Amino acid sequence: MEIVSTIALISINATLVVQLVSFLLFLLIINRVMFRPLRNTMRERAFFIETVDEEIAAADGEHTRIMALLARQERDVRREADALRRKRRDEGAAEGRRLVDRALEQIARMHREAEADVDRQMVEARQGVAREAEQLSVVLMEKILERRIDA
Repeated sequence: MEIVSTIALISINATLVVQLVSFLLFLLIINRVMFRPLRNTMRERAFFIETVDEEIAAADGEHTRIMALLARQERDVRREADALRRKRRDEGAAEGRRLVDRALEQIARMHREAEADVDRQMVEARQGVAREAEQLSVVLMEKILERRIDA
């Protein structure tokens, strides 16, 4: 057995070239097998994230537009509802006035009928009182004179 002693850490010989070719071959293989697919995946993910960001921005814009449209529609519906409420209130007030007017007319008519009835009863009562007074006076005269009076 021969003992080789070398003082230098690196010796330049044929193994260096073989190691260099091995290393370059390793780099070529690892680049093709690992780094290139990894870079492609990273590009695809970046493109996907960019696309998703654009879709989010578009959806946000659409959301803002729809919310503004809904706010306008809600405002229009509220105005329409207020107009209908006012119309119904006015119609109700008019109907109430008509009912009150009709009731007042009925009260006035009933008052006139009651007054006419009272006047008629007063006339009848006066006539009745006049007849009774005449009969009473005849009876009194007969009692006072003590004889019968033919009327």
